Amino acid sequence: MFKASILIFLIVSHSGLSKAKTPGGEKVQIAFLEFYNQEGTLVSLERGGRFGHVAISYKGGWLHSYPPRPVEWVPDLNSFGVVSEIFDVYHLPNYNDEFFAKELGKISTIDSEWEDTESTYCAKLVGQILGIPPRPNKWDAPIWRQQELETYSEFGLSPDDIYEHLIANKNQSHVNYISSSGCNQLLQ
Repeated sequence: MFKASILIFLIVSHSGLSKAKTPGGEKVQIAFLEFYNQEGTLVSLERGGRFGHVAISYKGGWLHSYPPRPVEWVPDLNSFGVVSEIFDVYHLPNYNDEFFAKELGKISTIDSEWEDTESTYCAKLVGQILGIPPRPNKWDAPIWRQQELETYSEFGLSPDDIYEHLIANKNQSHVNYISSSGCNQLLQ
C-alpha cells in the first residue's frame, strides 16, 4: 500500500515534469556521485574507481537505492554524495512506471545477488534499467577491508562499471554525455 501511494503521488504531482516512457526517445539522466572521507580524500568502491553511488532520473527527481534505506524517490541527491557526472540516455525499454512501482520500497543491500528480486543496490537498479549485464565483482578496494560484508556476491555491477559502459557507448545515438566536472571536454 505504501509503495502504491508513493507511486500515485509521483505520477500525479510530477506528471508534467518528465515522461516515464523512453521508447519514443525521451531523455533520462544517469547521475554518478563521488564520496569523500573527512580528510577530503575520494572513497571508491573498487580499486582505481571513482564513484560511490549512481541514480536514475524519474518524475522530476531521482530513483535510487542507498542502504539501509529502501529504494526511494528523492527530489535531489545532495545528501548522498557529490554529483560529478551525468549522462543523458534515450530509448530505455525497461524504464516504465510498472518497473518503478515494483522497485519502490525494495530492500537496499550492497550484497544483493544479481538474480535476487527481493533486494537491490544502486548499480544493480540502474544497470538493470539500462540492460547492462553483470560482471564479476571486485572486492579489493580498501573500503571493503574496513566494512566487511557477511557474503560477497560473485556477479554484479558497480557505479564505475556503469560509467565505463556509458563512456564506451557515448557516441551512440541513445547516449549523450554531459558533465558537471568538465571531464566531458576531455573525452569528446
